[in-house]
Amino acid sequence: MIDGNLSLLIKYPLISTKNRNGRIHYNGRVMCGSHDTDLHVIEEKINGNVTFTLKTTFGPEINEKIAKSESQNIVDFLDNIVTLLARTPQNHANSYKRVLHEYFEFTRFHLNIRNSHISSDLQLIKVTTVDEGRREHRLEISVDLDEVRDVFQPLNVELPEHFVKALGGKFSNLTEIYRRFLGVLEELQPFFDVMDEVDGNCGVLDPETPTRGHCHRRIWLDQNLSVIVTIDPLNVRARPELRFFGPERLVHQHLDELNEKLEEWNDRGDFLEELLKILSLEKFPQKPKTDRDVLMDVGECCICFSLRLDEKMPEIICGNKSCENFFHVQCLYEWLSSVNSKRILNQIHGQCPNCEKEISCPLPDDNAVT
Repeated sequence: MIDGNLSLLIKYPLISTKNRNGRIHYNGRVMCGSHDTDLHVIEEKINGNVTFTLKTTFGPEINEKIAKSESQNIVDFLDNIVTLLARTPQNHANSYKRVLHEYFEFTRFHLNIRNSHISSDLQLIKVTTVDEGRREHRLEISVDLDEVRDVFQPLNVELPEHFVKALGGKFSNLTEIYRRFLGVLEELQPFFDVMDEVDGNCGVLDPETPTRGHCHRRIWLDQNLSVIVTIDPLNVRARPELRFFGPERLVHQHLDELNEKLEEWNDRGDFLEELLKILSLEKFPQKPKTDRDVLMDVGECCICFSLRLDEKMPEIICGNKSCENFFHVQCLYEWLSSVNSKRILNQIHGQCPNCEKEISCPLPDDNAVT
């Protein structure tokens, strides 16, 4: 009996044992597939033979099959139950009722929901709401019909990473998810306001289609120069992180000017005015419209003649003042790899495809030395 109890403890540690009136009661949980199942089994001796009776109801068909199974001990009996339940499709009738009731009560109670939708299989809920600035925000919620308690989980939320994590986890009701979502939106109103101002007043190169989760904007400054402005959503009035992209001579020139202005940033001032001040600009320049007859637009890769490759913009610029062409890392790496070039650690060195002056680029992530 000691060996049997030890085997039970090792294989089914969540099953407890109690001896009542000559019967042994087994209560607890076992793992069946991807979900836990509560069980109650009684072991007793009848005419000298040990029998096991399942007191938990899984439906007439399943319970009948379990009753007919032969088991030498409690571990064997539990094994038979787990195997049978794992092979049996889940009956989601009760889950369907619960989800539909929850969804109906949720949409009826929250009047600020612009629109909502639940999929025909009841496994996905989509909700759209509007914030104080009349901006639409979408929330998608997955439904796990196999879960007993916490069946709802937010997913595909377009918010800065820090706030996406705050909405992580599973929930037992839709109202709690939506309440947290509205709380996050309220906290992010200053951030959304600033990003809208930047989008409306600057020539934004990247992201091509900004979402509410993007905290950066790559802004066009000149034909060969741009700056990435990264804003802290937790402190939108703080000085943003700035990173220039362009020929080395232009980058150094603007960095020197920026360093002289950094301390002039005023957290209480208007964000765009403060940004103009430290960039030494009177207004934000707008990128000229592209002539359709031009083979390559400003800032596009000199090899593939496109601005984006796998959602990435060109980051390598030839250092030759008379060239200063742009290249995607992947494009330049493949070009240099196909000709006579040198690889030194995580850099590849060779000649510019356009002017044949020396140029180098880092290895793409999947080719880097670790």
